[in-house]
Amino acid sequence: MAIASEIAATVRGSVSVLAACLFACNPASLAPRSSALAEGIAQEKELIVRDLSVVEDPDRTSDPCTSGLATWSFGALMSRIAAQAGADEAPAFVLRWLRTWDEDQEVNGFIVPRQRMDAVISDRWLRDSGGDSLDLSLAPFRLLAIVNRMDLRKVDADGNPIDAGELRFVFGAVNTTCDKMPLTMILEFRQDAQCADEVAAWAARWHALGSLPFGEEFNAALQDLTDRITTLNQLRTNDNSASFPVWEQRTYVVADGDLRLSPLNQTPDASLDGSQALADYVNANEDQIIADQHVVPDELRGGSIPTDLDWSGTGMRDPFEARHHFALASCNGCHGDETATALVHIDIRNRYFMSGLSNYLTGSVMPILDTMGRPRYFNELQRRADDLQSLLGGGAVPPAKLNRVH
Repeated sequence: MAIASEIAATVRGSVSVLAACLFACNPASLAPRSSALAEGIAQEKELIVRDLSVVEDPDRTSDPCTSGLATWSFGALMSRIAAQAGADEAPAFVLRWLRTWDEDQEVNGFIVPRQRMDAVISDRWLRDSGGDSLDLSLAPFRLLAIVNRMDLRKVDADGNPIDAGELRFVFGAVNTTCDKMPLTMILEFRQDAQCADEVAAWAARWHALGSLPFGEEFNAALQDLTDRITTLNQLRTNDNSASFPVWEQRTYVVADGDLRLSPLNQTPDASLDGSQALADYVNANEDQIIADQHVVPDELRGGSIPTDLDWSGTGMRDPFEARHHFALASCNGCHGDETATALVHIDIRNRYFMSGLSNYLTGSVMPILDTMGRPRYFNELQRRADDLQSLLGGGAVPPAKLNRVH
């Protein structure tokens, strides 16, 4: 408890110092970026970092096999989130969040049924911690990857940057023998930026990693990036342990001092599949949907979704292109049959094994067939690499082109 409180206090101080030290910038400034920086993107170092020298760095990660609160450990990061929420005790903050699974909840009028997180995570973590409070150094989650999602950056109505996208930590749960479990959690932090120059600075930092060999120099440079994040955008889960026998996805955000269930991005409630309401929305917005620029109305969005649910297209005028682009933007569509993905894009792993990546990310074994049997081609990492390259080439910061976060 004392260790966790000390971490939370340190994080609050660091956040205040960082906020005070952010350099002033002119939102209208579009200072050119050196084209010398725009050499080839090393995807394994600049986009999805999963090399064992990083995710098992003993000075920065804390494997659940050994425990600890290193800077990239699940416990340390949850302490940072607790500090953001204003929670006095990080262990209590984390336990309250885990216990939200143990009761029915309601999101936009849709019921999210209880799942047994207590049986797979909460109870044994409490038991291992002594029974009264969670010991965050014993968090049963293993780091899988650190991910650059600058392609998710946002701009305001005038085209000025609001942020520089996200920096994500992907974790997989482990069981009592420290073996992998079918439960992933993605901690998605905002990369702060208020003008084009700051967006460009983030791009340059990520790109600089590509020229470094894996090892201490690389990890120190990556930590310089991860130390800059201050705010959690959302925490997303993809679970088959608490929700067995189905896979289920949820999203949590900081609200009222806690992590609370939030409507899923671009994803209607499962009860709407095949409904007239969903068909009417898709039919009325076909052009935007096909252009990947639609926004699913809040009143349609649910608080959980079965990962293996396929959107049927019932009642849609265009069950091929419009349905496909709508489904692809949804949480379950991106992680399921729409992309021929076996539920996760970054594989859960055991110690000493590097996580594999889905064909959707790598562009391997193409084309795939979507749920309507149409051939589709994906190479998501190349798309993200092209986007990063565009930020390094000088001139104005191009806006992000897609409307999904998956």
